[in-house]
Amino acid sequence: MRSQTFVITGMTCANCVNTVAKALHSTDKISEATVNLATEKAKVVVDDQMSDEEIIALVEQAGYGAIVNDKAHQERIARQAHRHSQFLRWSFWASLILTLPLVVAMFASILGLHASWVMFLHQPILQLILATPVQFVIGWRFYRGAFHALRNKSANMDVLVALGTTVAYFSSLILSVMMGEANALNFESSMVIITLVLMGKVLEHNAKEKTTQAITGLMSSRASVVHTPDGDQAIEEIQMGDVIRILPGEKVPLDAMILSGKASFDESILTGEALPVVKADDAVIFEGTINLDGEVKAVVVHDLEGSTISRMVEMMSEAQGSKPNIQKLADRISGIFVPIVLVIALLTFGITWWYTGLLLTTLMHAVAVLVIACPCALGLATPTAIISGTGLAAKNGLLIKNANALELAGTIDTIFLDKTGTITTGEFELTDLKMIAQPTDSAVSEATAPQAALLKLLASLEAHSNHPLAKSLAYKG
Repeated sequence: MRSQTFVITGMTCANCVNTVAKALHSTDKISEATVNLATEKAKVVVDDQMSDEEIIALVEQAGYGAIVNDKAHQERIARQAHRHSQFLRWSFWASLILTLPLVVAMFASILGLHASWVMFLHQPILQLILATPVQFVIGWRFYRGAFHALRNKSANMDVLVALGTTVAYFSSLILSVMMGEANALNFESSMVIITLVLMGKVLEHNAKEKTTQAITGLMSSRASVVHTPDGDQAIEEIQMGDVIRILPGEKVPLDAMILSGKASFDESILTGEALPVVKADDAVIFEGTINLDGEVKAVVVHDLEGSTISRMVEMMSEAQGSKPNIQKLADRISGIFVPIVLVIALLTFGITWWYTGLLLTTLMHAVAVLVIACPCALGLATPTAIISGTGLAAKNGLLIKNANALELAGTIDTIFLDKTGTITTGEFELTDLKMIAQPTDSAVSEATAPQAALLKLLASLEAHSNHPLAKSLAYKG
């Protein structure tokens, strides 16, 4: 058995997650499959005999796309994400520009304005011209998603959006344009719905980008150039067993074992411990830690993919993609949510028609049920909260192993620390200065402030040292 992660494209709601998961579980060769909407990734535990192409084919049969999430495909994944981001923003702004005139005309009528420009914007043909590209060009994504969902015998958010906006569009087309019912213009309803859903997608996408900055910051702590006996090399070229040199003040580029030399290392990025650790021959030094005061020669024990920071990033990604118990409950509810909404919309249609006998009112009530009840928040709230929580925690130096740990953290009311000084600012500070004897040197024997003069002298001595204790003296001086 092996574990593999895929980037899934085309998912829009929790029902899409269920559809992809169901497709992955359709074969006995996949023993475990976890699909996350917020991270847009799927992690599978699969038999060694099943290829990545076969797994991708299962996802594509369900109507979605999949890309292997490994180093070889990172450039393709980045291009795909960039295109999706650009297209999403373009779609939203185009929809907003076409929708605004109709919204302005609607509010102008509500306020009692009947200027010529308001009457012009209320022309059925003009509204039809503005609404058609929003409904069938910009809104095509919803029809495509609805088709794939129905083909897989499920109903997702796209089904509700496509059905609700289509009913609003064609009711306006038939009643106002073809039958001349002046009060039956509802083109702005379908346009506003599509625009608002797209705006929600843009905001969601922006939130995801911001929460990944913690991982980006962790990756940026890596050294880009490595010193070797043959000269400087890019970190990607270094393999296990290569000999490297780490100079004072530099970050350790990869996990390595010291062959010769001795130095103090700042490991606070990994342990949170402010006090440097002195290491010499045969000691292991970790990627991202800082060599403070000595040159060492070491042999690499982990390459770039297996290094400490890579494992930390992988752990963070797994935590963001894992599902707490509350998310599993939300997924079960969302699986039956859309069919229930469709039934309620049909009941609303029937009851309103029986009570009023007005087709326009009946359609409006049914459409309102369909479009207001989209389960976006149900599927996105928890995974987005997990991404935000784990990202913010990592930004502050706290790594969370899985989503259940984050969920249980909300019940904590007491914390016991195992030793004094576990929680600190991570920086040393000079608090007291006690002079054993009065200095005789004229440079520090000023009668007015001998301690201040002594501090200046100490600071000048430690000004070029990277040691945390030296920095505290330099800062105080």
